Amino acid sequence: MLFFKATSNKLCSVISPYTLFTKVIYTVDVIVTTAGRVEEDLIECLAPTFLGQFSLLIVLNDNYCKFEDWLMPILDQMVLEQNTEGTRWTPSKMIHRLGKEVNSPDFVLLNDIPVFCPALPHASLGDVIYVRSYKNPARVLDISECERQKRECFSPSL
Repeated sequence: MLFFKATSNKLCSVISPYTLFTKVIYTVDVIVTTAGRVEEDLIECLAPTFLGQFSLLIVLNDNYCKFEDWLMPILDQMVLEQNTEGTRWTPSKMIHRLGKEVNSPDFVLLNDIPVFCPALPHASLGDVIYVRSYKNPARVLDISECERQKRECFSPSL
């Protein structure tokens, strides 16, 4: 099983080799990343991001506003699917869904490779989920389901 692990800052500086690695040369089995990487990847698809000194990304505050405006109706739809279809939204499922919604070839994490990010709420994505919960208090994200999914993925078949 081939893993690819990177933090937000590390991935920003190696985005081209990362894309080449995961989509062209090899097929990794699992990606483990941070919430920052997921949301930065989504935000980069919605609005321009600039490269500053020391290869650090500069994300305009307006980009986060666009991200929130884009994300709110998707979260509402996910709650509806949770309530009507019984969908249990794990971080991995949520990342995959958001990748489909952004519908951009620039979304690096959109492929059929499982993406594990149990701390998904620990970034601005979590802030949006929290703010949204005042309008619609139903749960959307299930971290415990993610843990079960991870254990199934990593457990050897008997």
